[in-house]
Amino acid sequence: MTYNQEKICGYVEDIVFRNEENGYTVLRINVNGEQSSAVGCFHYVSPGEYIEATGYFSQHSIYGPQFNVESYEIKLPEDEAAFERLKAICGAKASLITTAFDAISTEVNWNKEEHTIQFPWFKLDLSTKEDEKLACILFLN
Repeated sequence: MTYNQEKICGYVEDIVFRNEENGYTVLRINVNGEQSSAVGCFHYVSPGEYIEATGYFSQHSIYGPQFNVESYEIKLPEDEAAFERLKAICGAKASLITTAFDAISTEVNWNKEEHTIQFPWFKLDLSTKEDEKLACILFLN
C-alpha cells in the first residue's frame, strides 16, 4: 500500500504515550486550530513546541485517524504567541535566566567549542534540548 507524503505544522498539545526505550510517542498536535493525533519515534519533543512533521495519515482500527510521522523538526518561535508558549514550557527557570541576562548581559561568555554559554553564576549547555530552548528564549527576547 502506498501513502501520500504530507507535511503538517502545529503545536504539540499533549504527550499521550511515550516509550522511553525506543522513543515511540503518541501525541496530540494542534494544526490550524484542530487537534490531530500523531505517532512515531520522537527523540525529544515537549508540549508547547511547534513542529513541522512529514508523514502520512492513516486510520487506526481502535484510535481512529492519526498522522504517522516519518520525520520532524522542532521550529523556533516565529511570533510573540509562539515565544510566550515556549517560555511557558521552560517555566520559572526561563524567567530567572531572562532577568539575569538583562542584568548582566555584558558578563556573558560564549564557548563555541564546548557549545556553552557561561553566566556569572550558571552555565547553559547547548547540547541539551532544555538549555538550547532557554538560549533561544534569551536571545530572541
